[in-house]
Amino acid sequence: FVLESHASETIAVEVPSTAFPSGTNSLLVLTSGVNGDEMTRGIVKPFFDFVPPNVTAQSVRFSDSDGAIGVIGGIVAVTRATQESGVIAYEAYWAMSSTHVLAGTVSLGRVNLTASIANDPVANITIADGTIINQSASQIGRAHV
Repeated sequence: FVLESHASETIAVEVPSTAFPSGTNSLLVLTSGVNGDEMTRGIVKPFFDFVPPNVTAQSVRFSDSDGAIGVIGGIVAVTRATQESGVIAYEAYWAMSSTHVLAGTVSLGRVNLTASIANDPVANITIADGTIINQSASQIGRAHV
């Protein structure tokens, strides 16, 4: 594709969905002149073809063990997905729904899928006592990493 612009110092280009050759690890950008001559060296940006896992945990349970008002603590028990291809961890976040993690929130806790829990159908995420409840959240959501 060719992009022509004289209006800005910054140019954004949407690259169409394209299969890239095996072994590709960078994007090379070259400039060219009106006669079609290209610069001999360009700008290289490494990239990674990341596709997040597309699996869902079977269920999530949480019981607040911190008795104070306005804060929580306890175990988020995640009944793991039946097929976890590509999943290396489960992580808990403040959420508005099962698909909407609150923007700007940090992880409440994480459990990595290691050999020590390989045969356990439940992955437990510990949320520290005294964790302040996010007033914008309606629930604790989970994500597969």
